Amino acid sequence: MFLLKRIRVFLQCMFVIQLVQIIQIHSEDIPLACPSVTSLYIRNRCYWVLNETLIFEDSHAVCRQNGGGLAEIPDRSVEDLVIKKFGESWRRIGVYRTKNNNTLINMLNKTQEYTHWEVGQPSTYVYEDSVVLTKQGWRLIPKNFVAKAVCSKKVCTCPCERTRDQVVVNNSVLQAKIKAMKQDLSVKTRKLSRTLRKKTSATDARISSVLIGSSSGLILFTAILSLAILFDMCQKNWRCVNCALH
Repeated sequence: MFLLKRIRVFLQCMFVIQLVQIIQIHSEDIPLACPSVTSLYIRNRCYWVLNETLIFEDSHAVCRQNGGGLAEIPDRSVEDLVIKKFGESWRRIGVYRTKNNNTLINMLNKTQEYTHWEVGQPSTYVYEDSVVLTKQGWRLIPKNFVAKAVCSKKVCTCPCERTRDQVVVNNSVLQAKIKAMKQDLSVKTRKLSRTLRKKTSATDARISSVLIGSSSGLILFTAILSLAILFDMCQKNWRCVNCALH
């Protein structure tokens, strides 16, 4: 009788411990950074479900409306909690297969390391290129097939005051800002001092430089004048010779 009582107390303690663990996992406070539709928070990730049946691109677009994307599944423990929370029916996640090299890519545009394929998967059919969660594991289906989906968003665990002034811009706005900055920082090479110095002579006030410049000018002027006189004399002599011959 005493032994049965001890066993019953032990089983009750084990039940309470398991219950506390489950409560701790599922009652983790959802931070304000998570979208309002969040119903599961695990390891700094907010998870919520899309009950609409959409194709791959449309599902991801709807997830992005709440600041996230199709769900990240980093390991088996997260996968089990997602399935337990959102049901065992097919749920599309953020993993797809490339057609060129048959590589699995996640929505961060990185190679997906963790996988959990059900028996007979992954499929060898090229057109089956997006992943859905099932009770038995992962399965590939075509992107243009409609299915329900799970979204996720990774949030920052920094203190709120550090992220209060964050500014998020889309790619088009960012490119416009970069273009404006390039225009503001660009320099007209025609107005650079280096360019101007190539086309002008610098003044030199040294006596030797002044004398050399003056002498060079005088010599050049004398040479030109001498050539002009010599040419004139030659021209006169040539006329005299022509007159003598005639």
